[in-house]
Amino acid sequence: MRLFGDGYSFFHKLKKVDKRSIAVGFSILSLIVAVAFVNSFDIYQLFTLAGGNTYEAVMYPSAKQDIVNQDGTNVTIGTDTSWIGTGENLDNSYLGIRFTNASITSLPAGATFLSAALEVCSPDDQWLPTDFELALEKTTLASPYSLTNTPSKRTLTSAKIKDTSNVKWEKGKCYRYDVTNSIIDLIKNVKLPLNVNVIVKGTSKTQWARKYISTSFQDKSKLPKLIVKLQISGATPPPPPPTPPAEPPAPPPPPTPPPAPPPVPTFYVAPTGNDGNDGGIANPMKTIQAAVNKVKTLPAAEYYNIKLQPGTYREAVVIDSLNNISKQLEISAVQPGSVSVLGSENYSSGWKKGNNGLPFPNAALAQIYYIDVSTLKADPELIHWERSDGSITRLPQAHEPDIDIFASTSNSDPRWQASGKASSNSYNTLIDTADDPAPVPSGNLTNVNGFTEPFLSGARLVVKDGHSGHDEFAAIITEHNTANGYIKVDRNLNYFSGSPLVTDKSKFFVEGKPQLLDQPGEWYYDPVAKLLYLWPLDPNNISIEVSVRSNAFKISNSSNITIRDLTLKYTNYLFGRSYGDDGAVYIGNTSQQSSQNIKLDSLKILRNGIGVRINQDTGLNNLTKNVYLTNSQLIYSDGFGLVAFQWPYKDSVENYVPGVRGLYIENNEFGFNSYRPASHMLWIQHIQNIVFSNNYVHHSAHNGVEIQGGYETNLLAANNYFADNCLNGSDCGAFKVWAARATMRNVLIMNNIAVRTNGCSFASKQTNRWNSSGGKGCGGFGFYSDIVRSFQPGELGVIYYKNVSAYNTSAGLHLTRSQEQGVFDNMFIDNPYGIQITTGTATNERNRSSKFQFNSFSRTSTSDEYADYGILFPYADSTDLNRVLVDNNNYNLSGKKGYAVGIRATSTYTIQSLPSVVNVREKTPWEDAGKDVTNLGFTLPDKSGFELANSSTSGVSTPPQDVVWMVERLEKSLGMDISFSSWIGQRKI
Repeated sequence: MRLFGDGYSFFHKLKKVDKRSIAVGFSILSLIVAVAFVNSFDIYQLFTLAGGNTYEAVMYPSAKQDIVNQDGTNVTIGTDTSWIGTGENLDNSYLGIRFTNASITSLPAGATFLSAALEVCSPDDQWLPTDFELALEKTTLASPYSLTNTPSKRTLTSAKIKDTSNVKWEKGKCYRYDVTNSIIDLIKNVKLPLNVNVIVKGTSKTQWARKYISTSFQDKSKLPKLIVKLQISGATPPPPPPTPPAEPPAPPPPPTPPPAPPPVPTFYVAPTGNDGNDGGIANPMKTIQAAVNKVKTLPAAEYYNIKLQPGTYREAVVIDSLNNISKQLEISAVQPGSVSVLGSENYSSGWKKGNNGLPFPNAALAQIYYIDVSTLKADPELIHWERSDGSITRLPQAHEPDIDIFASTSNSDPRWQASGKASSNSYNTLIDTADDPAPVPSGNLTNVNGFTEPFLSGARLVVKDGHSGHDEFAAIITEHNTANGYIKVDRNLNYFSGSPLVTDKSKFFVEGKPQLLDQPGEWYYDPVAKLLYLWPLDPNNISIEVSVRSNAFKISNSSNITIRDLTLKYTNYLFGRSYGDDGAVYIGNTSQQSSQNIKLDSLKILRNGIGVRINQDTGLNNLTKNVYLTNSQLIYSDGFGLVAFQWPYKDSVENYVPGVRGLYIENNEFGFNSYRPASHMLWIQHIQNIVFSNNYVHHSAHNGVEIQGGYETNLLAANNYFADNCLNGSDCGAFKVWAARATMRNVLIMNNIAVRTNGCSFASKQTNRWNSSGGKGCGGFGFYSDIVRSFQPGELGVIYYKNVSAYNTSAGLHLTRSQEQGVFDNMFIDNPYGIQITTGTATNERNRSSKFQFNSFSRTSTSDEYADYGILFPYADSTDLNRVLVDNNNYNLSGKKGYAVGIRATSTYTIQSLPSVVNVREKTPWEDAGKDVTNLGFTLPDKSGFELANSSTSGVSTPPQDVVWMVERLEKSLGMDISFSSWIGQRKI
């Protein structure tokens, strides 16, 4: 699959116009028109012959500052997309465009202006009504826009046009508005330099009645343009010059070698440098920040390099307000693999033995070492011990019960079990009054590690819900009562559905007090005395990395940034979820800021709180656009490997407002994120235009990947390998899409492998959820659609095509309360359910308009207790069976209780088991062409993919028409070619 073709060029190259044709137009007209562009932009078109004696001139904005939106008192200048119409402010919504530097020195006799028009181009398909007036500023020397000299302060021509329309604009198409009368009044008899300001005022009585227009100078063909046509009476093209007599051709001149490209400005940094140096290779700076600050002061250049000499850099580099579209910056290592940027400080000397009278448990009193860390600028959350042999151990805060809090849990979770909460309407309390049965370590909230006096106020509670083991959260304890085994925390603890997180089946631990430090490797930080206490694993070798910086790189309001060939480690964890400012690489913008073309390549992002965080507050049409993460490794994160989020994502009238558009993740490894608290490996929320390809995702605490969003998602997930995910929670998938009752469109999940998704939890076991031959309490799904439906009638919103899902504890594919799903030509191998479908009670949560075709189901279970199914389908009444299409599937379920299809009544939960295709045809409107087969044996490769042609195929060779249509829509939306590759899973490149 060609995932990064011309449409993905990191910095686009623009095609130049042949200037010779322009000169011909000049000689014909005896008219001189010069249209100049700053920043070396090419001339697109001057006066050209339009047919007969009609001539056309095209004028463009000269710079980004010539395009401005005004919404009340908010003014936005120079963004890649602007809008035309009415924003939030009904009285002061404006678009201003300034066309400059056209001088007309003479007009031939008989010259007549025929027409003038403003042309704008649509960046997307959009259909909102617009109502506005368009006029010109009444001066030929229009001044530039600024935050104070706004479009609303300009005097306009009396000639105006009024436009009221409710039509669909198509992506890439351009639209014209006639300004003939205004332009004739403005430039009649003008012989001086001409500046033209076009002003559009929104006149709608409804907020947000606007359409977006392309204003990116990277694609000048889509810039707004002013097109002027004129006619010259009697003008005819000159005759061609006479043909000279034939002469022998002269020998061609020797080729002129092309000029050498100018040197790329490069600044060097070295741990032994000095920030007062000039950054030359012989005089390097000391910090990356000093080099970035130097680049910010320099004029725009095609490219700047910051080269890092081998070594360790302990700093949080801030790249802000570097948003000049012509200034591009790359930060990379001189020698790949030789540079580390650390969010920690090292403490390998200065340790003292002693406890300073703190209430450590008796077993630890003689083992404690401490060190002064008062120079740290933040409280530590992560500590790593670096051994002399190079190995690294993540050390836990002092905690109870004594368990490995960095290990995955299962349906025998060793944490303490809550007795419940204080009352039925309490969401911020937890009670535990009794010890749990072995093998859970003894103790409860009446006697914590032998301490019967309350001391947990200020400690942290980490608790997993008692409903299904799906959610886990951290909160600070504000009250502790040992007499009642009671704690209160600083926030409500809600399960995701709004139910209380704490029940009598919830599992928890507490951390962060000296009374809890009773094991080698545990530590405690005293925030008052600024002392760090540790029971070292080896008192003769204490080299501790204490994380205190939340970022290695923080990027805001900056564009065209590349970070390459670096190791980023030990950034701190702030327990942020959807939004926060932690992350080894943090790309974050307020509603007043934007970023585009951020490339993270060949990075090792290891042992951080969060690997990569992307956050955009939407508003004023600012975007985080085109972020690339390629060829990198993100492992051992305490939270998410990657979290990307835009907020908010709907406007006041429920229209989708893109904030992050263009997220391209290719050829990476994501693995081993923490189980304190459980996190998805990748969590991508409300983002538009996503390519997720050729990645290896493994050993996640919860979902391997969760794409949460809706509307025009435009997602391609192809050729990924998911293995051993959902190790600390239930009801989760290796790859999940979730729309939360919103619509979701253009999602193609193709050529992926998902294996061994666990999804087991104590709570699920106790509440009898997800019981199957895969294990009691195990709800692990290879692929997962959760409350997803399309908003286009007759169109599938999500398609699963040519995937392999095997050895998961529950379903190869789970669809819950989802509609308009396409499941074609997939292989489901040794899952208790090949496809499991559940339904809701609301009409928009009942399964309908979905298609299940050309799939293969293989299961050889020997379970006597639970039945296995190719497809397990719920229905409320018989008409539900007619709402979906099930046909052309192959079934090989040869176990003791293997059935092709199960039909479960939603009212009684009884299952009608249909063992063969013949029974399916008799009892349902399905499987006119389905087959029972015996030749679906399959051996799945590990950690890489395979050619489908070399393995058992599941169906037809020609993609179904629904898949073809989906690919066509995605190719248009993503600007790329998508091929129907026969390679399944990740391919090492």
